[in-house]
Amino acid sequence: MSSLWNRRAGAALLLLAGLAACDEPSPLPPPDGGGGGSTPLAIDSTKPADTALAAPYGQPVYAYTDSAVQPSTLTVTSFTIVIDSTTPLDVSRQVSVQGGNTLQAVASLLPGTKYRATISTALRSTNGGALPAAHSWTFTTRPIAHFPLASGTSYFGKLSLARDSTGGLHAVYADSVNGDFFYSECASGCALAANWSAPLTLDLGNVGSSSAIATDLTGRVHVVYRSDRLQTLQYATCLTACTVLTSWAFATADNSSSLIGINPSIYVTPDGIVNATYYDGINLFLRFARCVTLCNLDTSWETGTPDTGPGVGRSSAIVMDGTVRHVVYQDSTGHNLKYATCVATACIQPTDWTLSAVSLADGGQDPAIALGPNHLLAVTYFGSTDVTMKYASCAGACVTIANWTTFALATAAGAVGRGSGLTVDAYGRVQAAFVDKGLVRLRYATCSSVCTTSTRWRYSTIEEGGALITSPAVVPSGNGGLEILYLGLDGTEVRFAE
Repeated sequence: MSSLWNRRAGAALLLLAGLAACDEPSPLPPPDGGGGGSTPLAIDSTKPADTALAAPYGQPVYAYTDSAVQPSTLTVTSFTIVIDSTTPLDVSRQVSVQGGNTLQAVASLLPGTKYRATISTALRSTNGGALPAAHSWTFTTRPIAHFPLASGTSYFGKLSLARDSTGGLHAVYADSVNGDFFYSECASGCALAANWSAPLTLDLGNVGSSSAIATDLTGRVHVVYRSDRLQTLQYATCLTACTVLTSWAFATADNSSSLIGINPSIYVTPDGIVNATYYDGINLFLRFARCVTLCNLDTSWETGTPDTGPGVGRSSAIVMDGTVRHVVYQDSTGHNLKYATCVATACIQPTDWTLSAVSLADGGQDPAIALGPNHLLAVTYFGSTDVTMKYASCAGACVTIANWTTFALATAAGAVGRGSGLTVDAYGRVQAAFVDKGLVRLRYATCSSVCTTSTRWRYSTIEEGGALITSPAVVPSGNGGLEILYLGLDGTEVRFAE
């Protein structure tokens, strides 16, 4: 009997102990990243690496984690970049997660500048883990190097630069003493003057006062230039061995008036169709020329007049988006920056073009145009009315002037932006080089996000001194920055910067 009682008493005690245990609070889960069910997040590496010197200023900043992260936790707050100084200056940027564990920041980095990047503990892995502490690193971007490409005489006019599909560079320019027209090229390592070819004289005697150059996917070089001697728009082309004059073929693209071919702009499609805009100084209007094949024959060229003005096209720039042509050009009569577009095949008839404007009454001159992601059109130009450099952009339906956003990008004492060039990369980052005549310098500007407001832009100086700098022409470099051809030392040097 006592044995049965003991068994019943023991069972009751076990039941009471179990009930008491149910009343105890459950232990709290460990904080994110602190162990338990969440593995801490770690940064495996960064690009640029910590303390890196001569980092590319035109490429994104990356951090690589050891596991996939939650995209919603990567923000401009959890991934910061500042100029590393006693008074840190925030850098505008776009951030995103690529491939699960790659953190990317497309930032407005300047050349020759030290930066500090930080990933905060707000970043979370897909299993909820966080960094044990914020991860910071510093890096310094490379400065832009510059040197004379040609010297010993005087140079003038509108010169031009092109980059081919292999990264090689091609330059054209003219001297103002004899009016000879020169070509030079560089296959690689173009930041060293020794890697550029000796200038080849393409044409002699009062030619090349303005020119434009481009390449197609085969590597063929295409050049249009003004011949003051012949009073024509001339064309030159070469496929291989372009440092030898016999490799070049020439044609007259337009001889319809005695002041034709002024300030040409060129766009060549990947398959080699040449498109050019330029000015007719007799009739005072914008001209367009096109050649599909055998462009070394005069008869292969078609020409037309998109806008009869008067007083339009003294300076212009052309770009194509697929088969659609976009042209921005100066309106000297109305002091406007005008816009023309054509979706037809040839665009030779005036009725093929739709005309509008980018801006009104600000004296739009010397435009440059670039195509960005999602059909973005980006333009820099000189506003002669208030002597400032302007930036304009349009994301669609650009024949409606209200769809253009325009503002003063740079202002200073003297003419700012009378000569500029720009590029837009695949990330949407805009880079520009422009002349500041008031301070006698060549400047650099960039923006990586929300570029429709001036506060998002960052600036630095490429070259400055006591001599006039003019006529910058730019192409994107292989590492994401700019390569720039321009006139320096009051026109006594053709200079290159990278």
